Amino acid sequence: MIVLDLASGQARRVLDRHPSTVSDRPVSAEGKPMHGPDGKPLHIHADQLEMSLDGRWFYYQPSSGRMSRIETRYLDEPSLPGAEFARHVETFADTPSTGGPPSTRPATSTSATPAVSRS
Repeated sequence: MIVLDLASGQARRVLDRHPSTVSDRPVSAEGKPMHGPDGKPLHIHADQLEMSLDGRWFYYQPSSGRMSRIETRYLDEPSLPGAEFARHVETFADTPSTGGPPSTRPATSTSATPAVSRS
């Protein structure tokens, strides 16, 4: 992942090849593994990124799941060594592949339900 300091324009790579950013199981859709053009199981590394509403947490995961988070204060510390930075990563949830299991929602449903309650 790349962290960009908007004030200075400086960018730095964080968590490069860290287990929390690398897919260790193939992406699935409708309960079946997906394959790339070469016929091999499809792996998409950390590409799902989200900030908490209060700005305290940065959440991310590979498309195949296992969501992690890190406090944003560590993203704002460019002098923090990589190993020290990585120690602040927390596993948040063992989420399924974003393809997920077959839907149990009726095909006519158009409502969206938030995945996390904000109370």
